[in-house]
Amino acid sequence: MPIYASMARVNPRLLEAAEVLGARPLAKLAKVILPISLPGIASGAVLVYLTSFADFVIPAMLGGVEGYTIGYLIWDLFLKYRN
Repeated sequence: MPIYASMARVNPRLLEAAEVLGARPLAKLAKVILPISLPGIASGAVLVYLTSFADFVIPAMLGGVEGYTIGYLIWDLFLKYRN
């Protein structure tokens, strides 16, 4: 939602001005859309990270080492087969 809200906030006149000045689609993305929507992208990434981190840490804290959850299984397999 934060990414969508920041992308929706981009003024169409800015994109039109970039097009009139000869910017290609990739340049419009890199020089107009991305700088305007960067705060929304950052907040969306933080929200996703915190949610996924909490889904792993809270069961580990409450269940201890005896509770074997999916998050702990993924963590265990990642550490075992990372080489």
